[in-house]
Amino acid sequence: MGRPRVRKVSGSGDARRDILAAAASLISRQGLRATTLAQIADVAGLQTPSLYYYFANKGAILLELAVDANRGPLTLVDLVNASDEAADIRLWSFVCLDLQALCALPFDINEVHRFASEDPASDEVYRQARERLIGEVASIVSAGVAEGSFRRVRARMTALTLLGNDEGSQNWMRVDRSADPAEVGEFLADFALRSLLTDATEIDRIRRRGRKLVARLACEPLTPLAGAGELTERSS
Repeated sequence: MGRPRVRKVSGSGDARRDILAAAASLISRQGLRATTLAQIADVAGLQTPSLYYYFANKGAILLELAVDANRGPLTLVDLVNASDEAADIRLWSFVCLDLQALCALPFDINEVHRFASEDPASDEVYRQARERLIGEVASIVSAGVAEGSFRRVRARMTALTLLGNDEGSQNWMRVDRSADPAEVGEFLADFALRSLLTDATEIDRIRRRGRKLVARLACEPLTPLAGAGELTERSS
């Protein structure tokens, strides 16, 4: 179905997904602006004109990557909120797992987000998903304030700061490959919770409970393109 391949590649068998994986792999290696449609088509095993059957332009591919990248944290926050844990434990777990999910992406999340937010054609789709994520994290913060475990803070600004910390950390961890996402995730979660708690001595209890929730949720398929490597030619 769709357009024929010019050669076989060891992809998913779904040309649309293979195009996205190819774009993510190329962006990871050489950056967003240097990645061309011709390169994406070549890695996906397609002729460039055939790529237009699936995506209207490079912007449409990047928008899909941005939306895909948002699906992971949105799924994650839903899973965390589905637990019966208090807000402080849910927030600790979300921060920890969000960082790990971001680090599994094969591209710099900030670069793709910048494109999506600057392109008028893609801004609305991206903005809706982004606003939902911010709102869900802010609701956990508000719940913690209502429960008395968090100081009275501005929930939306706190949510933006938490998400920014995770995304900024993914950026430098792409340079420092020696950093362990699980360790950094716990550090960021501790750092965030200590700044919010009305009783800082609660952090050890929260971390213990949070680790149990993280362990339960860590195997969930959070990021559709997580770990997407290069597509390689398959011998015929």
